[in-house]
Amino acid sequence: MSYAKTVFFIPVWFDNFKKFTDKMDKSSIWNCTEKEKISPSYLFHYATNIAKDSDLFKSYSLKNLSTLNVYMYGEEVAFEEAPSIEEVRFSCFSTGVGFIEFWVSYRETSLEKIANFSYLFKKATKTSEKALEYNRKPLCDVAKALLPDGTDCRLFFSSSAEFKYECNCFHFVHRDCSVPGNEELADSLHRLCRSYKSTMPIAGESTYDVIYEAGTADYWCGSTEGLANVLYDFESGNDGSSDYYLHTIKPIHLNVDYYFLYLLLLNQKYSAIQYIYMVSRVINKPSKDIENLNRRIIQLKNVFSFNIISDDMHFQNIYSKMFSILEIKNLLADVIENENQIEYLQRSKHANDDRMSNKYLFGISMLSLFSALIDAACYFDRIETIRPISTFLSLVSVSLVLALCVAWGFNSIKK
Repeated sequence: MSYAKTVFFIPVWFDNFKKFTDKMDKSSIWNCTEKEKISPSYLFHYATNIAKDSDLFKSYSLKNLSTLNVYMYGEEVAFEEAPSIEEVRFSCFSTGVGFIEFWVSYRETSLEKIANFSYLFKKATKTSEKALEYNRKPLCDVAKALLPDGTDCRLFFSSSAEFKYECNCFHFVHRDCSVPGNEELADSLHRLCRSYKSTMPIAGESTYDVIYEAGTADYWCGSTEGLANVLYDFESGNDGSSDYYLHTIKPIHLNVDYYFLYLLLLNQKYSAIQYIYMVSRVINKPSKDIENLNRRIIQLKNVFSFNIISDDMHFQNIYSKMFSILEIKNLLADVIENENQIEYLQRSKHANDDRMSNKYLFGISMLSLFSALIDAACYFDRIETIRPISTFLSLVSVSLVLALCVAWGFNSIKK
């Protein structure tokens, strides 16, 4: 028996994790996701602890799927039975980034039809004549309606144009057949990981996508747009071990461990993109805002970003390859570089403030000396020998101090 699913990820920027999740906790349409669905076992503890720590991560599931009014492109893709949404989740990270996830299942397992459907469905603002005919809404409108009231969230916040409001996709498919020829297999995998329809021209493998054979008839493919696993039937004896792996073990790995692994990668990518934007806008902000952003960048680097995620070869291979394809290392380097520049500007500003403070203090000291000399001049009259010229001495003393103050002031202005 075959199976096929796609998780469509919509990136969301909500900024304040605590404030936003408090609203989600009070929402009447969301429940906390069951723990077993977000409890990976094959990742290192510093990755799995993120899923367990409610101060770092929270996941919610939509209570009532019947309220969704999404068009599913059954006629355009010519499915015998249209795909169905089996679950909707909202994963929230303390970085301020979240993902609305539409979990779609298919009755058919044709890789071509799955890719064709994904190409249409991932374009979240796309409308269709059939959708209007059936009074259905595009994905983006449906997702916006699921957000809590009174929140200032932005969907697809990294995109600069609406036609680029496209979901990241995670496909996992078990095909109840043998492995096709190399050329057909490579073409299908490339299309699936990019969610390209069959009429689109496609180039070969590049530095921004990869095909990885994890085992017998077990293929992974990844790109900047998505990740996919395609598993074909294989024979491993008469003890039924292959069926148990195909239908019990592998689906758990895909639904829990690989899913959370990909979610961590997406969080690193989109958090870094947003922080780069925020750093570019924070130069003239108060020091408190800059310090808050620095803390968030430190948390992203120290808590959510890592090169090694598992000692299992397959998990680590997928993570490393996708880490490279998504350019997370370079995104983090840009964040750090921009942060360093902001720190340099801050240090310069603080040094300038210190210089100005020293000048003010010096000026106050001179004025205090000026006042003291005026007071001291009153004592010249008490000295018998200089009493005749006491007024002259007072004027000279005050004039000297005044001249020094004026000279210091002009010098400061020139500097």
